[in-house]
Amino acid sequence: MESLFESLAARAGLPLDQVRYIILLSLGFPLGAIYRYVLKPTHSNVKSRHVVSTSIGLLFGLMCFGWVQMAVLFSVTGACYAMLLLVPTKVVHIYTIVFAMTSMSAANIYRMMVDYGGWHFDFTAPSMLIVQRVTLVAFALHDGRPFSLLTLLTSSSLPIGVACKEVELNEDQKQMKLMEVPSLLEYWSYNYNFHTFLVGPICTMKEYLNFVDGSNFKATPTQND
Repeated sequence: MESLFESLAARAGLPLDQVRYIILLSLGFPLGAIYRYVLKPTHSNVKSRHVVSTSIGLLFGLMCFGWVQMAVLFSVTGACYAMLLLVPTKVVHIYTIVFAMTSMSAANIYRMMVDYGGWHFDFTAPSMLIVQRVTLVAFALHDGRPFSLLTLLTSSSLPIGVACKEVELNEDQKQMKLMEVPSLLEYWSYNYNFHTFLVGPICTMKEYLNFVDGSNFKATPTQND
């Protein structure tokens, strides 16, 4: 495959990294159509859709950036997932955004040191997308956390039967909040799926999970129903 990229880059007179990126990005469109019709949510289980989507995305990443640069991205997402498991939900969003922004800044500073003013396509591009994704997950988990014991004991205005902090959330937060930590497969699929890994766009974890299990294709009841 690499020889094909090199041949096309030589014929087009374009940098190899840019040709490689454009080809892989273009492949995402037919692969997306195949994914949609072969692995329909109604005929395929959720796990298989996660595995296929993640596998193709990781393959794209390895072909674009190589093992070393992908290992950097793995370490960032791995550390952020560990925070979801270990850090209290009350502050996990703060820890996550500080760590993710620091790691991305370090990567871009290194890029400036070794390729200042250059136009090479490397892992710093998807790292900016990963920062947004891991931060969205952490904030959604924070929004879904239960009330603190102190709030439950001291507040007299909480609706009866409310187990979550919904009274503090706006409508978007209520819809996108997470009540539990996603599985590792779901987390990796969200960050590395071939649909959005290379260039985006960004969606929330809840939106992505609804896409994978087919919930977003179901009709939403209206107030008149």
